[in-house]
Amino acid sequence: FKPDLCLMGNLDFIGYHALEEFTKRRIPVIQCLGNEAPGWPKEFRPSLEYYRAGPASQWLCDKMQADGCCLHEPKVLYPGARTDLFYRDVLPDCTVPKISFAGLLMSYKGPQTLMEALHLLKEGGIEFRATFAGDTTDQGFVDALKKSAEAGGFSEWVEFPGFLDREGLAGLFADTNIFVMPSVFEEPFGISQVEAMASGVAVITSGRGGSKEIIRDGQDGLLFDGDDGGDLAQKIASLVADPERWKRLCRQGRERAFYFAIPNTVDKIEEVYLEMLRTAVS
Repeated sequence: FKPDLCLMGNLDFIGYHALEEFTKRRIPVIQCLGNEAPGWPKEFRPSLEYYRAGPASQWLCDKMQADGCCLHEPKVLYPGARTDLFYRDVLPDCTVPKISFAGLLMSYKGPQTLMEALHLLKEGGIEFRATFAGDTTDQGFVDALKKSAEAGGFSEWVEFPGFLDREGLAGLFADTNIFVMPSVFEEPFGISQVEAMASGVAVITSGRGGSKEIIRDGQDGLLFDGDDGGDLAQKIASLVADPERWKRLCRQGRERAFYFAIPNTVDKIEEVYLEMLRTAVS
């Protein structure tokens, strides 16, 4: 087995010695990085001639460089989204907000901020429907979210379907007109935003970490101040007050999603490999 090149992912599962072995044999390696830790100790330095790092966002690239990781000539490689699975020709009806959250139901993902916003929308007389999709390792946290909805008098407007696979998410987004990503921690990327945008859903995000690179505020999505349920509620209410703007964000977000589609990422990976192979031959 004599490969021309190697594409590596999370080295936590196989150890960094595999990377070391490939580069010793002068086999070009691109390592796609989706976490702040590269999977190898700082004292290890991959052979720069045969190694390129592919961070999942510019934010992640900058952070890893600042932390002292040896990322020689890194190339940002956004994780490719299956836009083909989520794309919808018909944009959603933009009247009553149908809000979705999709991710781990844990505090660092920020669903509690969305719940706070829902309380404020109810108090402001805005009717809505909301779905909190995702698994959890803290059932007590999920139970607290449900009790909060009951206390606010809108539990019948909120659903908790649990984990959804890609097909289930596509079905959820097809019945959604606003997707909220309220992450508290700094996301390396945030692919669920792209999937929602491909479905024609308006995205409102806290924009933490690399997730901020996906939308352009006011053009194909909206940013809100993370941890601030009041600001999130205001952003949702602003769409209700201006349906034409809401529809425009849905349409332009759908167009933006294709920038992060899998074929574009594949093209960039091939460009890097061809450059490395040319260098190796010369």
